[in-house]
Formats: sequence, C-alpha cells, structure tokens
Amino acid sequence: MSNQSTPPVLLAAHGAAVPPRPIRVVGIDLGTTNSSISEILLDPAEPGLPDPRPIEVEQATTQGPFTSIHVPSMVALCGAVEYIGEGARILRPQPARHGLKPNRDLFWDCKNEIGTRKTYHRAPEGYRSAREIGGKLLRFLFAAAKEQRPAPIDSAVVTIPASFQLAQRKDTLEAARLAGLTMLDGGCLLDEPTAAFIAYLASGGGAKNLESGNNLLVFDFGGGTCDVAVFKLLATDPGQPADIAPLAVSRYCRLGGGDIDRAIIIESLLPQLIEQNGLNGNDLDFDDKQAHVIPSLLAVAESLKVGLCREITRMRALGQKPAKLAALAQTLSGAYPCRLRSGKELQLHSPKLTATELNRALEPFLDKDTLHPREGEYVMTCSIFAPLKDAVERAGLAPADIDYCLLVGGSSLIPPVSDAIGGFFPKAETLRFNNTEEMLSAVSRGAALQALSLALNRRGIFRTVTGSSVSLRTKTGSKVLLDAGVELPFPASGSMETSDLTVPETALLETVPLRIELCDAEDRTLYAQQWDIEPPVNRGDPLLLTYRMDANQVFHLELSLAEDRGGTFRGAMENPLTHVVNPNSLRDQVLELEEQMRTGNLSATEKQHTVLRIAELEESLGRYEHALSLLRNLARHSPDANLLHRMALVCGRMRDFGREEKYYLESVNLNRKSGDAYFNLSLSKRGQGKNHEAADYADKAIATEDKPPYRVLKALIADKLRDAAERRSQLVLAFNSFDPIPLLSDWELHWLAQAAKLAGKDTLARECETEKSKRNRDETSEAEGLLPELAKGTGVVVVK
Repeated sequence: MSNQSTPPVLLAAHGAAVPPRPIRVVGIDLGTTNSSISEILLDPAEPGLPDPRPIEVEQATTQGPFTSIHVPSMVALCGAVEYIGEGARILRPQPARHGLKPNRDLFWDCKNEIGTRKTYHRAPEGYRSAREIGGKLLRFLFAAAKEQRPAPIDSAVVTIPASFQLAQRKDTLEAARLAGLTMLDGGCLLDEPTAAFIAYLASGGGAKNLESGNNLLVFDFGGGTCDVAVFKLLATDPGQPADIAPLAVSRYCRLGGGDIDRAIIIESLLPQLIEQNGLNGNDLDFDDKQAHVIPSLLAVAESLKVGLCREITRMRALGQKPAKLAALAQTLSGAYPCRLRSGKELQLHSPKLTATELNRALEPFLDKDTLHPREGEYVMTCSIFAPLKDAVERAGLAPADIDYCLLVGGSSLIPPVSDAIGGFFPKAETLRFNNTEEMLSAVSRGAALQALSLALNRRGIFRTVTGSSVSLRTKTGSKVLLDAGVELPFPASGSMETSDLTVPETALLETVPLRIELCDAEDRTLYAQQWDIEPPVNRGDPLLLTYRMDANQVFHLELSLAEDRGGTFRGAMENPLTHVVNPNSLRDQVLELEEQMRTGNLSATEKQHTVLRIAELEESLGRYEHALSLLRNLARHSPDANLLHRMALVCGRMRDFGREEKYYLESVNLNRKSGDAYFNLSLSKRGQGKNHEAADYADKAIATEDKPPYRVLKALIADKLRDAAERRSQLVLAFNSFDPIPLLSDWELHWLAQAAKLAGKDTLARECETEKSKRNRDETSEAEGLLPELAKGTGVVVVK
C-alpha cells in the first residue's frame, strides 16, 4: 500500500537516483518488554512510496504457534527447545513447574543490563550476558523477516534509548553482530524518540504544523524504560534533510510499565493472595515474593491494568462522570497458581483491580514533588516528572516553552499518565498516533524509514546537530571548541587540533595539577578532570589539544605537551550537550558487587565483606527484606554478634519490633562485653513510646559498658518520664565523661549535641554544630587544580 501523503523529506529521496532493483530494508525495535520489526520494499516498477509494514512474527509456544507483530523480549530454554517471545512469556509465571530459573534458562528485562559487566553465570554458553540475549532476539526477528520474503535485505537499523551510553551502544552493536546483521553501517543505531518522531511525521499527523524553531518533547514510556528527549527543529535549505538539535535526554532505567505492574501486585494482588490462602503477612519471605509470587503474577497485573485503562478510556469517550469512573473495576476469571520455593502452591482466584487501587499504585509515579528514585523491597518507583523536569531544565527551557509533546509507548496510554503530561505542558499540543497498534509499532516503523534513507542516500532522515557550543575553560575565559548548530560527527573525518593553550605554572620538582573543564554556552560544567603534568615544566610551555565529537555524541579529547616530552591526558564525555543522568548509582554498585560474587575469585573473608556491603547498599535503597535475607544466610553459616546486631537494625527499620528485640538479645549472648545492642534496643523502645522498658535496657547498657552516649540516652528517657533528678544526674555523668570536641567520633559528637540541648547549654550546642559543619566542609572541599592559559596568535586545524 502506498502513502501519497508521506512528507517526501522523510524518505530522504531528494537527489537519489531511482534504484535499478527493488530495495528492501528493515527497522528493529529491540525493546525492554516487547520487540518488533518493520520492513519497506521499494520497487522502482511500482508507483508511489511504500509504507513501513510491521511484520507478523510466528512464535512457538507450548500451546502451539502464536503470531503477532509484538514479540515479548524474553528467552526460555525448556528441555531441548528454545522459546523466544510469547513462548517464553507463557513459561515465566510458573518457572519451577517447567524446571526453569531466572538468568539460568529464563531471561527477561535484559536490556536494562546491556552495557554492564553483569553475567548470567549459570546459563549455558551463548546466553551468559545481556548482549547475547539481545543477539538471540535480533536473530529471531531478522530470521522472521527473511522467512516471509526471499528478497535480500539491503539495510537495517536497530533502535536504542536516546540516553544509551557508549558501552550500551557498543553492546547493542555486538548483539547485532551476533545476530548476523552484517549489512549494518555507521547510521545503524537510531535513538528511539527520533524513530518515533519519524514514524509520526510519516503518518501525516501534524507534519504541516511543525515549524523551524519549535521545541518538541518526545515522552516514550514503555514497559521497561522512560525515555524523554527534547529537540529543536531547525530550518534547512530546500531539498536537504531536516535538522534536529538534540537539547536534552534523560533516562531512568528502572522506570516503566513493569514497575507499575509490580506496584499493583504488592498493593492489590498480594493482599488478595494472602487472604484467599489463609496466610498472614510474615508467612511469605523475601525469596517467596521476589522469586516466585511476583513473576507468577506479572502477566495478571498487566492484563488487569490494560483492561481497566481501556475501560476508563471507553467510558470517558462516552462522557461518563468522574464518580462513575472511580467506581470502575477489572476482574479476571479463573485461578492463577503461585508455586513457592517449598513446593507449596497458592491459588489466586478471580483477581481484581479497581480504579481506586490503580490510582493508588500510580501515586509515586505521578508525584510532582518527590522526584528522586525510591527503591522499596520489590518495586522501584520514580516519578515520571523526574525525567521530564530534568530534560526540560537541562535543555534550558520551561514547560511553557515546549510546543509539541509526542506520547509514545504503551504506558503513555494509561489515562492518569496522559492527563498528567497534558497538565504539565500548558502550551504544548499533545501529539498522538491514530491508534494503539500504530503507536506500539512506531519505533520499528521509524527505524525502517531511516534504513531506507541510508540505503538510498547514505544519510539519515534527520541530521544531528549540536544544540549548544562546547568550550574549554582557561584562566582568561572560555575557548570555543565546537559551535552550536554543527553537524555531527565533527569534524566529518579525523580530529581537530589546537596549540594555543599553555602550561599555567612552572614546576621543577612537583607535578602541575592542570584542571581540564568543558562547559556549554550557559557556562554549565559538562566535564571536569585533573591532569598532573610531570616536572620539569615551565609556565608558557605550549599544550597540544586534539578533539572530536562522534555521531554518537561522544566528545573525545587528548591533551599533551607540544614538545612531545611524554605524558598524555585522554578523556571522553558521553552526551555532553544532553546531560544524561543516572539516578541509580547505588543499584549499579549492587549489580557490580553481585557480579564480583558470581565471577570473582574471592576468598571466604572477601565474600563475607562483599555480602555485607551489598546488604548495606540494599538497606540504603530501602530493600530491607532482601538485606535481612542476605544477613540471615551469612549468620546461618557463621553467626556472630555483629551480624545479629545488623539484622536487628534492619528489622527495626521494617518496624518488625519482635524480631528486632530477639536479634539484639541474641547478639548480647554472643558478646557480653559490649552494651551497643542494649543501647539500640533502648532507643527502639523509646521510639515506640515504651519508656520504662527503654530505661531498663539503658541501665543494662550502662552496666555492661559505661559510655557517655548511653548516659545521654538515659537522661532523655528520664526527661520523658518526668524524672528531673535522674535526668540531671545522668547529664552530669555524661558531660564529665566526654572527650574534647575535636577528639570525638561523629557518633559521640551527635550525642554530646543532644546532651547540650537537653541541658540548655547553648554555647556548647553551637560548638558542636560548628564542628559538624567543619567536618562536612572537609568532606566536600572543592577540587584543586589550575586552568590552562590561552596563548595568542594560534588557531585550530583539522587533522586527517
């Protein structure tokens, strides 16, 4: 079928010779949750321009073949059979029944781990990394295209999130190589928001209204990622590809519809499961929920969510009032089994999701005030306004400056989500695809159009240009290295070279700390590193700077002494002008440590320290049950007082006060020389309002080990019990026991400040606060180093 309304510029056919033979290209959306492939067959003998066509892919399942344009991004090895797509999705709810284990012979959500060092060490050869799983999916999709039509494929494009960094892009290319996609060229990776925008324009929706200077935001909220990209549309000469300047991107890896599904399970389905099976809240431990219940119910939660959202949308179209919409509910018929680690099987009958429960599950995802990622036991929540605000602000814009907002991804169809987006951009026109299927295939269709442009003209539909300048800071100001509006890569080949920088200081014996800083047109720091130049060196010695910015928006630079006396600084800044943010640094540390546990040659002591560090990080992320599970496994093999103490602390944060007290007292039994367990138990009792019990445990702490903070706590408890004499007595003993302020640990300094406040010693309290501030300043002191100086009369040349 031909689409005569397709804007010709989208096909990049200007100046292209008519191909002597049919041209066939494909575009692949390698998604976190679902993947798809679209093709274009351009036959010079046929009139008109062809539409991209999503390919119906046949997927083997245990219940027979299943055909759809959507392929779940999952792989399962069941017996001697490899299931990809729907077949693997069907097996996921009951892995134990089929002898499967996650990351051994059942794989999903692997895209979130591409570009990392994580390996699936229990998996067979060829399935041990995210890039290998990605290769299996790409090979499966590519094979489906070849099976349906014998014509050779001339060009292929694979899409990636806009904020994918260099390691993730390299791993995606490696996955394509493993899949046998040999026709890939320099433009074979395309950012998903750009692909969606191409598909939207190709559909003719609103293309005539877009003007040069418009700011476009693409909000791609899928099953596993939330990709936000801001572009500025730029004017071009007639007959040339359109220009877009990427202004900002922001990706929050673990924010997607799958997180909403998990929230629905924890908030709505798990209580139903517990009630229907006569359980209480503590009968299911972390492993039961994480490894068995949640995987079993993910498809149930997604079906309930999708069905309820469709009904809300339908009822809105009929003009139903909000009160009636709030009373809507979705129920699935039948029973859904959950087999636990013990072999016991639970049944969830007729699971139900109400509109009120959906809105409650969505609350943290639509919070305009709390924007930081919050990782609970089983659900990572982050507001969609975190990436939205981040991208808009880093683009130097306000919400009112956005002219168009294109909604992409299945999760953008959730009515409260689209409502929230519309309300956030007061002047923006919300752009939508004509129907759900068109939207869900948009990324692969846009990739196919890009592949056709590459096949015909060896260039993409849009030229990627810089939205701002990149400058190097010097002592006397900033030196522009890259102007705004420059097409990438820059230069087109080779590198740029400049020799008008000089060493800022003479040094005969010590190194010169040279500070290397890149900034944008608004003087915002993009990159900052230090290079220690080896002596001897003189002020005014010339420095040679070589730099380039590649098509993937990676800025590469090298700095060396022009006289080639050895020593070179090399650095790279990924996406300097789009300011990619990774808010999941703690989660990344956990993954790194877990990988060390799996693949590192660690001693028993090193393994114990690593597990303790993972547990500490998991506590910081709020994943207390997982932290407790890790600590409990350690204690099972080598119980000691410190481990039990840590377990008690975790239980306290979970407000599981029964187990908290049990573990503290077991800790005391293993170490009767320390009063810390009694002290923390006293703190807990005081926090619960059980002041008499708190006083008893404080006395036991003091009797075991007389420390000044123990006396301060006893004074605070006495104050609550209105025992003024005891309060005064304990404070006097405490003040007489504290060391001078500079010698106190941070913990002791905190309790001295508490004592000073309780005793009304304002001067002492101020001295404590001053010491705290001083210590904080020492920890966050500014980086040292000298900026280079700028010489006169020299220029920039291109090095081939």
